[in-house]
Amino acid sequence: MAKKDFVAWVSSGRNAVFLGGYESLVAMNQLFGFELEYVPYVPGPFWRNDRDTRGTPFEGGPLRLDQNTAVYGVTVDSIPIMGYSMYDTYRVSAVLYIKYNLGTVCYVGASFNGIDRRDHWGVALREAIRM
Repeated sequence: MAKKDFVAWVSSGRNAVFLGGYESLVAMNQLFGFELEYVPYVPGPFWRNDRDTRGTPFEGGPLRLDQNTAVYGVTVDSIPIMGYSMYDTYRVSAVLYIKYNLGTVCYVGASFNGIDRRDHWGVALREAIRM
């Protein structure tokens, strides 16, 4: 029942934010029926995708996210049609969001181990929360 309740909560217009890691991607795929493909390692930096960030909290965010922590990326081609890559490099997205009915599902691919909250990754996380 908890799965149904959570999916219904997001569907009703709420925002769910998942942090980087294989387990998060598996959870997103199982909960929402996505087919996001995990990428083990792609060197950063990850650049803001100005085409997709317009009109979102990410629009005024940092131009790039350096790889100063472990980053768990997703292949851009596996993002559903209602999804958008906010930061990517080499066809690998490190930050994305997907519209889900009235709500959104966000993914910020950093592990956040040892990251200062004022770091660019912290800014990206706050932007994801504001979706």
